[in-house]
This record gives sequence, structure tokens and C-alpha cells, in this order.
Amino acid sequence: MMRVIIADDEEKVCLLLCSLVDWESLGMVIVGIAHNGIEALSLIKEKSPELIVTDIRMPGGDGLKLIQEAKRIKEDLEIIIISGYKYFEYAHKALNMGVEHYLLKPIDQKELEEALQKIVTSKKETEIKVLEEDQLREEIYLNKMKMKKHFLTSIMAYPDTSIEYEEMNREYQCEFNENCFQAIFTKIDCSTEVCEDYNALLTIMESAIEKIFKESSLVFINTTMR
Repeated sequence: MMRVIIADDEEKVCLLLCSLVDWESLGMVIVGIAHNGIEALSLIKEKSPELIVTDIRMPGGDGLKLIQEAKRIKEDLEIIIISGYKYFEYAHKALNMGVEHYLLKPIDQKELEEALQKIVTSKKETEIKVLEEDQLREEIYLNKMKMKKHFLTSIMAYPDTSIEYEEMNREYQCEFNENCFQAIFTKIDCSTEVCEDYNALLTIMESAIEKIFKESSLVFINTTMR
């Protein structure tokens, strides 16, 4: 659920915002209500919300200072500003600070729901994009590792093969420099018949060795021989 904080010095406005929309159906939950800028910042630090719906003018600092401080605490915080007509200049400055949603009082239910839905949609799209990028990076990494394992297997199978390191880098997606290299062989001290989960043990061993090499800033390529 997306955590929401409502900030307005008028209690009736806070109550209206709480009851005006079905927050749960939007995948949101109100985790705090503040009546001034100081309370709002305290709640942001305590509750780490994804969204704050705030008035532009409140005791304890105006909305612009609140936005600046809130963004400093949580950079990806979504903000909806609510304000009266006479404070439009403040809202205009807030829009220039990256705030995308501005609603005038009296608050219109449809406008509020539309603003909230846009935030929900944007968040889902961002999550999907991040997931796809992570999956792509993982796929690229795995493909590179397959190429490197193939290289290592080829070298062990045909040790007398002469190949320039630049060509190795191109063909097998490696990052070798012209230098000397070391090969380390490790052996699990049990047979496949004795060890109940041989493959799992191999994976654990490879992960442990790879971690050691990463911490040493060394390139690690591994392959498994039975």
C-alpha cells in the first residue's frame, strides 16, 4: 500500500480529504495527519510516505519550505498541493520545483481522484520499468557469464590454442589485458553418490569464491567439471 500523509491547518479539510475518496481501492493508506509544517516534516521522517497531500500555507513554515525539506528527506516523494486562489503564485513556484499536481479549494472529488490515479499509474509504470531493466541487466550478465564459461572450457580443452587477448575479449565478452593469468581448481571432497544435493553445493561454493574475487577487484570466470 502507498503510504499517504495529509497536511492542512484546517481540521475539517483533513477530515474531508480522508473521506472524499476510497483510498484503499487506490492501493493507498493514510498513515498520518499534520496541521502545520513542523508536524508534517516529523511525520515524513517517521512514516516515510510515498505521497503527501498538503496545503500551500500553514503555520510552522509555508508549503514551499515544506516541499524543499520533504524532498531533501525523501527525494522520490510524490506531492499534491491544495490551495486557495489567492496563493496561486506560491503554487506556481511549487510547480517549478517539480510538483506536478495542484488542486484548488474547495476540493473537487473528481479532480482529487484523477490526481491520485495518475500517481498510482506513474508508480506502477516506474516499478515495471525498473523490473524490466533489472531483468535485462540480469540477462546480459548471465549471457556474458555463459560466454566466459565457454571460453574457459575451450582453453582447458585445447590448451595449445594460440589466440590474441583482443580476440578473446571480442569473442567471449571478456575484459582481459595482456598479462599473466592464474587458474584455480577446487574440488568438493565427496562424490555425487554420497552428496545428496551436489549441484546446490557447487552453487554455494561458486558464489563464495566469486564474492572473494569481487572484493579483491579481480575478474572471476568459473566453469564446472565433473
